[in-house]
Amino acid sequence: GALTPLRLWGKAVELLEEALKLRPVNPEGLYLLGFALMHVCGWGKLATVLPKLQSAVENRLNTSKPAGVEPYATLTFPWHPTMLLRVARWHSQQAQRLVQLTRPLPLPRFGSQAEGGRR
Repeated sequence: GALTPLRLWGKAVELLEEALKLRPVNPEGLYLLGFALMHVCGWGKLATVLPKLQSAVENRLNTSKPAGVEPYATLTFPWHPTMLLRVARWHSQQAQRLVQLTRPLPLPRFGSQAEGGRR
């Protein structure tokens, strides 16, 4: 992932393929590999990565774990809309949970009220 901002796509493919030998069902790694392969036009390899990625994401979603890929990123893959919706829903539920856990911010006080005075 660190090579992605540098646009070193070929090197990223090389390193991600090595890393995935250690954890072959890692959705984050598979996503980054797929993204890098698109940039080097590695369509043959991409055709083998995408089914593995989808399976890894499905497994994660079925066990209520993080999907491993952001909803916007799934739009670049030829996945069924139901799968895109599942990923988006998972992220939406996590965002909703964070909002529920967050305390509301205090209302700002302006003018003399902020200084303790009255008008």
